[in-house]
Formats: sequence, structure tokens, C-alpha cells
Amino acid sequence: MNAKNRYPLLTTLGLVLFSVNICAQTPKADLLDIRFNADGTASDVSGQKRMIVSSQTLPSVTFNDTYNLHAATFTGTGNDYYYFDYSADQKFIDEVSGDFTMECLLRIDNLSRAQDPFCSTESSGFGFDIGWFASNGLSFAIHNGSSYVSVTDTSVEEGNYYHTVGVVRPNDAISFYVDGELIGSASFSTVKLPSGSSQRLYVGSDVNQSGNPEYAFEGEIVVARMYSKALTDEEVKSVYDALSPKQDAPKADILDIRFNTDGTATDVSGKNRPIVSSQTLPSVAFNDTYKLNAVTFTGTGNDYYYFDYSADQEFMDEVSGDFSMECLMRIDNLSKEQAPFCTTERSGFGFDISWVSHNDLSFLIHNGGSYVSVTDKSMEEGNYYHAVGVVRPNDAVSFYVNGELIGTAPFSTVRLPYGSSRRLYVGCDVGGSGYPEFAFKGEIVVARMYSKPLTDKQVKEVYEVVVSGNTGMFAVENVEGDADKGIYTLTGVKVSEPLARGIYIVNGKKVFKK
Repeated sequence: MNAKNRYPLLTTLGLVLFSVNICAQTPKADLLDIRFNADGTASDVSGQKRMIVSSQTLPSVTFNDTYNLHAATFTGTGNDYYYFDYSADQKFIDEVSGDFTMECLLRIDNLSRAQDPFCSTESSGFGFDIGWFASNGLSFAIHNGSSYVSVTDTSVEEGNYYHTVGVVRPNDAISFYVDGELIGSASFSTVKLPSGSSQRLYVGSDVNQSGNPEYAFEGEIVVARMYSKALTDEEVKSVYDALSPKQDAPKADILDIRFNTDGTATDVSGKNRPIVSSQTLPSVAFNDTYKLNAVTFTGTGNDYYYFDYSADQEFMDEVSGDFSMECLMRIDNLSKEQAPFCTTERSGFGFDISWVSHNDLSFLIHNGGSYVSVTDKSMEEGNYYHAVGVVRPNDAVSFYVNGELIGTAPFSTVRLPYGSSRRLYVGCDVGGSGYPEFAFKGEIVVARMYSKPLTDKQVKEVYEVVVSGNTGMFAVENVEGDADKGIYTLTGVKVSEPLARGIYIVNGKKVFKK
């Protein structure tokens, strides 16, 4: 997860245990990466921070549970769209005049007319097109100065999702991929870009001569991004695989808090539970490792979120039975007691830092007489930890960190807070009057809950999905092997240099490091 693993370097005779730096084999969308915000706006999270303009009538943005991302739905009326005006962005113009790649994950709702989901073409330019070069066809096209060069897939159907990638290699060819597979290539020389007010890249339509939208798209877009290089076949497949639905991991159906770019937070579990923000909004920024917006808390008690469940009998029933709680966090301070995701006031449950012992991370729950807790004492400041607490009344509670079981403790029934203390906080704990206390200092990427006790396998699946960040990057685990034979085994990981020489068995396949 972090450059530092939770397991230290340890070498013994005949056995090697060491940490490995991971790297996303899937390339980074460093030219443009448009993310759709819950409020209907959109942001570029590529690192370039390019300005994304929204239509006056904001597109409808909802959480797509299949792809674990917010997605924008367009009506096809031309009234809802986004665009990036690159007329004054010489760097962007230079980049799309050379090798580059364009990507879009979309659902097509109408094939009866020409329309453009992600496009900048006005007798010039490039983009994805529907029904223009072939009836019922989905194409990638680019202008070479005299005409469009295009590659088309004619097998698309309404209502289906398609992952599309267009790769441009000037003085060579363009290639078009759908769902990770190469549809075809066509010879290509150099691009002719739009000029003047037409230098706009639209999402949800195309651009006309005056810079306004045309050929409005009808359907949903989950991903719209660009890369400053020509992706290889392997990289296109990696990008597609990373976005493929993770069917095995359970759904957070009690609570799934997502942090919005404006500092607010939203429950996307399907319950739409109201998340209240502090008056001083927490700082939310895109976490490029986990491909999610993450919130940073100062530890002052002035920035937090909470869900008031005092009138939510369904929630109280759910957490009085089997349930699980999950949090992915970076801990910046271990010197004081603090609570990242918690509702404990001589009752309740949650994650706690340095309460049971110094430098620890615990999951605890009140049984009516006292707290039952399980603790991991190997924490270090500055590291990310994925924590899961599993509750099985009249049986036990279990605590996992980074997919591994830390321990289990017998447990009977939960005693919940009462009155104004019935608040579940993110960034602190709840006090006797409902106010925040034990403020957390660090970053939280994930805060969610499940209406069942996750199994060991499900905890591992949730961990791997979170750590993958939808980029094909998986969990870091110990590397074990016989040092004298130079054979090491890695499970569920992709690794980068440097590695010791030897044979690595990665996900069941031999990889040689000379």
C-alpha cells in the first residue's frame, strides 16, 4: 500500500521476508482524467488540474455500483455536457499533436442517430463517435488534414457498457480497442486540430464551429481520460481489466461514505443516509494511489463528518446484529488517543488509536459491561492501513488489518449509545452531548459498513479491491522463499524494481529477475 509495508525487513538463514514497492502496471492518465462529482460538476484529477466547465443544466451524476465510480448520464438534448477549453493550453495542444491515447467507458442508450460521447472534432480533431462512420457503429476517429481516419466496431448494442480506447501514433497508425480487444488499425500521418473557438474537448457531445455543443450523446459515461503516450496492447488490456467489475467483493449496504471535492460527504450505499459536515469543511483531495477522493483531518476537532442515527431504527437494528465496519486510513499521529471512524460513548463501536495501548490501532465494541477489543500494536505514523472489524453477536468480534486477521475476542450483545450520542463520526468520536471528541489526525480514504459479518475470504477480497484503486495494483504481502535457491513467492501483487535476483512466482506464474 504505502512505500512502507507493515512488515519490516527481516532476513534469516534460508528464509527471506521483505517488503516490496508496488507499482501500478496500469498506466496513469496524465493528460486528462475527468471525474464526475456528486453535485453534477466534474474535475480533472490527472495532476494537470485542467478546468472542466459544466453546462448550466448540470448532468445527472450518480454512483455506479458496478464500476465503483460516480458516473454522468446525458439526455441527448444538448443541454447537459462538460468541456475543456484547450485554446490557451499549448502543452495540451503539443501533447495531442504527438503520441497519445484516449479512453472512455460508456453505456450507449441510443444508436439511431449520430452522437459523440467524448470528442473534439470540427472538420478536424479527434474523438469517439457513434453512428457517423457506420450505422450503429462506435468509432475512434482523427483528422489528418484532408479527411478523417477512423476504425469502427459495428457490433455494439443499446443498453450495454463499452470500454473504448483510441491510440494515436503519428506517422504510423491509429488503433481502436473495445473491451480490451483490438478492433483494428489504420494508417495515419499527422493530426489537424480544431482552431479558434472550436478548441474544446466535450464530454457528452461534440463541438461545433462556434464552440457550442452538437451531436449530443444519450447514455452514461463512467470514465473519460487521456494519456500522453501511445498505450501498448498489454497496457490497454490492463486498463480494461482494472475497470472490470469486481463481482466477488461484498457491497457496503449499510453505509458507504464518499468524500466530495467541495469538502462535503455522501452515502452511496443505496440507503442515502444523510452525512453532516462540520462548519469548517474538511480538506478533500484525490488520492492517486487508491483512485478515490480522500479526506484529511487536522486533529483539531474542527473538521469532521457524522451520521445521526437517533431516528434511524433500521440502522440500529442492523448494528445490533451481525455487521462489519471498514476504514482505510493514513495515521499521522500516534502520540494521543484518537478515533478515525467511531461511535463510542461508554457504549457503541468503532476504530480507535492509542486507547488500548500506545501506538496501537483497535476495533472495539461495548457489550453492556465493558469494551471488547482486538488490537494491532505494529502501527507506524505516515502509513496507510486497511482496517475491518467484524461483529457476530453471541459469538465473537474479529479485527483485520491489511487483509490479515489480527485476532478475535468473545462477544455477546452490543450496547448502543443513547440520546444525542447516537452519532457515527468520521474524523473523531462522539461525546456525551453529541459533540466531537478524540479528533483524528490523518487521512481517510474509505469509511463503510456491511450488514453481515465478512468472512476471511471476503475481507481479503475487499482489501484487494480497495488497494487496487481500480488500476490493477494489488495488495502487498510478504515475499517468502528459499534464499539459497533464489525462489520467492508473491500472492496477489504486481511489483517493480528493485528486486533481488531469482525466480519470482507472481500470482502463480514464474517471473525471472536476472
